[in-house]
Amino acid sequence: MAWNIINRSYPYILRSTLQQTNEGLLHINPRYTVPSLGGVSLPTEGMLLRRFELAVSATGIAGIGFRWANRTWQAGQWTEVGSVFTDDTVDAQDIGADDFALETTTVNDGFLILSTRPFGWVSINVTTAGAATANTHTVRYSNFAGTGWTAVDVQSAYEDTFTNAADYAAGEIRFVWSPPSNWGKVTSIGTIPAGVYALNVRATVVAGAAALAGSIEVGSIVAGRAVAANGIYANDWSTFSDQFAGAMIAYFSAADGGDRVSAEVTTGV
Repeated sequence: MAWNIINRSYPYILRSTLQQTNEGLLHINPRYTVPSLGGVSLPTEGMLLRRFELAVSATGIAGIGFRWANRTWQAGQWTEVGSVFTDDTVDAQDIGADDFALETTTVNDGFLILSTRPFGWVSINVTTAGAATANTHTVRYSNFAGTGWTAVDVQSAYEDTFTNAADYAAGEIRFVWSPPSNWGKVTSIGTIPAGVYALNVRATVVAGAAALAGSIEVGSIVAGRAVAANGIYANDWSTFSDQFAGAMIAYFSAADGGDRVSAEVTTGV
């Protein structure tokens, strides 16, 4: 098994506005050719992280993880009245198109992220800002029974810019957390397909035009809280694997060009 040695600075918080591109990533899985499909080139999935060291410039939170392959998650709009999910995965995963609605001008409508496995982060590139008003948003997840919702406990989130008291400005918004043990797969919540973990973001107060996103990414992460300035968050030999992984990312709660990542990673699980 060949290990790739990563030693790079990371000037972003998470993904900046690089969603659905291969820019700004720490490592990307190789592609392989499928002769039976006429030589089509497909990305390899699955990554194994053996060792990592995150050097932090400013006191905060640091983490390392993976970006998931697009086929592993869905996204779409949520209409509270009638509990209606409208699949809009194509718009969530295209590059640069300003066409994924994050909210409407109707109270309690919003969007959903769905996957068959619990995910640890979502990064969204807001390409059309919402109205500069006192809009408010909340985040909830499918409950253990899969029949309703549980509000996100602020203590479980490393960062939550989905929940705020002002509408979304252009640029990246992020949700990074430790998936709770009571996050259940949907069994019966409106028109959401059964068998997925659901994260729902709603505009609970609206007073103007809705925000739109260009692209979204989803993945897994392992993170450490309260890393001191000029400190290190590290794990020497415990492995972290993910069968959905297609690329490697880092997370620093404050963007600084002095933040650095050292790691050993390989393809496979």
